[in-house]
Amino acid sequence: MAQTATVIADADAAKHIGEKVAVEGIVVEVFTHGRNFFIALGHAYPHQSITGWIPENSKLADESRFYDLEGKKIRM
Repeated sequence: MAQTATVIADADAAKHIGEKVAVEGIVVEVFTHGRNFFIALGHAYPHQSITGWIPENSKLADESRFYDLEGKKIRM
């Protein structure tokens, strides 16, 4: 049977370090460093609540659609 992840707000992410949770929030910025993508929730870098990282060797890293996420609520 599949487990359902606990969903938390991006502002609460720091309270759940080391736990397996899903984080939900508004994407405020998508940026790259090399071929790595970063998705900032809550506030723009360097004041974001949490940042999602898509590494360059991921099949997803070649996708430009990440920029379409800005302003949308996502869960990661």
